[in-house]
Amino acid sequence: MLTSVEDLKDIGRLIDDVQSERSHIAEKLSLVGRFGAENGASTGATEDVDDMVDKAAQEISEARNMMDVARLRHEYGDLTILRELESNFLRETRRIAEEDEQNEAEQMVHELETLQTTPGITQLEKWHARIQSLELLPENAVYRALTEKFGALVQEKSATQQQLFEKLALDVRWDSSHFQNDVDDVQNLNEMASILFRLDILAGHTPESDELWSFSSMAKSFHLKFIYLFNNQVQEQPQSIQTYFAFLDRYLAHNLFKCIDIFSNPEIGLTPEMVLRNLINHILHPIRQKVKSTLMKTAEQDAGESLKTLIVLISQIFINDNSLLKKHYYDGPGLVSMIPSDVMDTWLTFEVRSATSQVEKMKQLPLSKSCTDFQILLENLLKYFEPFFDLEYPPFMEHKLKVTNRIFMGLPGSLCDHILNYSGDNMISFENEAQFKQTVEKLQYLRKVENILNKYQNMLPFVNQTVYLNEQTNSSYPTVFSDVLKRFSKAIITVRESIVHRLKKLISANLRVYFKINEWARLTVATDQPMAELLGTVRSLQDLFNYMTLHESVRDVIFCVQNEALKIIIHFMDDYVVNLNKFSQCGLEQLQTDYSALRETLNMNPEQSPYNTEEAAFLEKLRILELKHIGSEDSSKFLSKAYIEGQSYAELRTSLEIWHLPDSQIANSLYRAL
Repeated sequence: MLTSVEDLKDIGRLIDDVQSERSHIAEKLSLVGRFGAENGASTGATEDVDDMVDKAAQEISEARNMMDVARLRHEYGDLTILRELESNFLRETRRIAEEDEQNEAEQMVHELETLQTTPGITQLEKWHARIQSLELLPENAVYRALTEKFGALVQEKSATQQQLFEKLALDVRWDSSHFQNDVDDVQNLNEMASILFRLDILAGHTPESDELWSFSSMAKSFHLKFIYLFNNQVQEQPQSIQTYFAFLDRYLAHNLFKCIDIFSNPEIGLTPEMVLRNLINHILHPIRQKVKSTLMKTAEQDAGESLKTLIVLISQIFINDNSLLKKHYYDGPGLVSMIPSDVMDTWLTFEVRSATSQVEKMKQLPLSKSCTDFQILLENLLKYFEPFFDLEYPPFMEHKLKVTNRIFMGLPGSLCDHILNYSGDNMISFENEAQFKQTVEKLQYLRKVENILNKYQNMLPFVNQTVYLNEQTNSSYPTVFSDVLKRFSKAIITVRESIVHRLKKLISANLRVYFKINEWARLTVATDQPMAELLGTVRSLQDLFNYMTLHESVRDVIFCVQNEALKIIIHFMDDYVVNLNKFSQCGLEQLQTDYSALRETLNMNPEQSPYNTEEAAFLEKLRILELKHIGSEDSSKFLSKAYIEGQSYAELRTSLEIWHLPDSQIANSLYRAL
C-alpha cells in the first residue's frame, strides 16, 4: 500500500508486485479447485491447501523431461510454470541437438581432411546422406566448410572418373561401326557411366541440368569429331551449315538407341527416356556454340553471302529441331530459342521478298502456264515452311501468323487481282470464242487456288494459328484464311457471270441469221438434222462446252453455266422464233430438232428433261402449238376463241400436262395455233 508521497516514485514496481501476487493467488485457487473437485471437498475446505501446493511444487521441481511435463499438465492443468518448464526443455533439446550436429559436422570435416585414399562412390553417398540429415543453417561456418570440402572431393572424384570413362569409350569406339558389342566392354561402360551419374546426383545436378558429367563424357566422342570436321572453317558457308546438321542427324540415327542400350540403368534413375533426352542435349552443345558464333558473324556483316548464310542457318535450325522431335523423339531445348526476334524479322522479310518475286515473274506468263507454276510454288512453300509451322515454340506464333498472312494469303490475294484483270496479248483482236475460253481459264485458275487454300485451312498448323488468333483478338474466325477465301469466292462469282455474259453475246451473234428464217409455216419436210443456218452455232457451242468439260476443277460452275446457257437458248428461241412465226407441222418438228441440237451442245444429261422451269414452260408451249396438227376433238375444243377467251384452262393443263406455263402465255400460244 502507499504510505507516503515518496511511495509514488515506486508506483510502477508496486503495480508489478500486485499483479504477480494476483497470478500466484490465482494459481493457488486453481489448485484448490482442482484438488477439491477430485476429493469431493466443499469450496470452504481449504485446510490442506498448503500441503497440496507443496506436493505439486515438489513434483514440478522433480520434472526432468517433456514426458514429465505432459503428466503434470494432465494432473494439475495448464499451469504457467509448466508452460515455462516446457519451453525450457524445448530450448535445451534444440541446444543439445545443435551441439550434436555441430560435433557431427566437425567430425566429418576431420574425416575428410585426414583421408588417406580416395573414397569410393558408396562411401561418398554415405557421407552425402549424413550431410543431408544435418539441420545446420547454411551460414554455419563448420557446415559451410563441410559442404565445400565434400563438393571438392566429389569434383575430384568425378574428374578422375571422367578420364577413365572417356578413355574406355574412345578405346572401344562405342559410337562407331567398329564397336564389337563385347559383354565386358558394355558392362564396364555402363558401370562407369552409372558412377558418374551418381556423382552428378551428389554434386546436386538435376536431370534437367545442362551440364551432367556422365552425359558430357558420353558426348565427348561426338564433340571431338565435330571439332575435327568443322572448327577449322574461317568463314561459314551455307553448304557447311547443312553439312554439320546432316552430320548430327546421321550420328543420332546410328548411335542414339545404341547409347540407350549401353548406358541405361533405371535402378539409379538412368532411364531410357533420360538417356535419350540428355545425350542429345549434351551433343547439341558444340552445335549451339557454332550457331551462336554464326549468328553473331552474319549479323555483323553486310548483306549478300552472309544473308544467304543466315537464311540457310535459320531454315536448317527449323528442320533440325523438327527432326529431333519427330525422328529422334527429343523434347528438350533445341536450337530455335537461340534465334533473336530481330533475326526472325530479317528472315521473314527475305522469305516474303523471295516468294513475291517468283509470283511477279509468273504474272508475265500465260494463264495456263502460271496456273500450274503457282500451284507448284504454293505446295513447295508449304513444304519449306512446314518445319517452322510444326515448331512448338510459343514466342514465334506471331511470326507464324505473319508468314501465313504475307505468303499464304497475300500472294494468292495478289494473284486473284491479276487473274481478274488479265487480258492476255492482243486481246483487242480476240474473237468471242477466244475471250470465252480465256475466261474459263481464269475460272479454273481461281478455283484451283481456292481448292488449295480450302485444303490448307484444315491442316493442323493453320488450325492452331486460327485458335491462337481468335484467343488473342477475342474473335471467332472459322479459319485464318477467311478473308482471302471470301475474296476468291467473290472473284469466282464475277468470272462465272462474265462467262454467262460472253456466252449470251456469242449465242446472239451466231443465231442472228437463224432468227431471220420466216419459212416455218411453209416447210413441208422436216429432217433429223438442224437447219444449215444453225450448224455454225452448234459447232461453236459444242467446242466451247467441250472445252469447259475438260476443266474438272470447275465442274460445279459448269453446271451453273449450263443452266444459264439453256435459259439463254430458250429465251432466244421463244422470243425470236416461236413468238414471231407460225408453224406448219414440219416447221414445228424442225424447230424441235433445232432446239434439241442446241441443247445437246451443252453436254447436259439427255434424260434430265426438263432441266429447269424455263425449259418445262418452253416444251409446254410447243405442245400447245402441236394441237393445230393433231386434229382431235379435244384439240378442236381447245383451239376455239370461246375456250381461249373463257380463261379457264384447267382441262387443257390436265390433258397436256401443262404445269409451268402461266395462263397469259397459254392464251397467247392458243391464239398462235389458230
